[in-house]
Amino acid sequence: MQKEIDAIVALMAPPPQSTGLLTARDVSDIVRRAASKGALVGWLAAERDVKERAGRALAQLEYENQNNKDRIKELELEIMGLQQ
Repeated sequence: MQKEIDAIVALMAPPPQSTGLLTARDVSDIVRRAASKGALVGWLAAERDVKERAGRALAQLEYENQNNKDRIKELELEIMGLQQ
């Protein structure tokens, strides 16, 4: 995430060795754009985390489902054995 923030800063920063004065409005615009882009970077990182957690949860549920299927087969065989 830090790399993405650094890339945004590099895009927004003035060229090296440039000089000039910033008005209050200029500073406000820069801060607003930086905050918006930073929020977007954070949101994207959170979405990636959600996707990874959902993938792990799905894998766990699939594992439990397979274990339940195996247990059902065992119990069916046990019932068939008791019926004979």
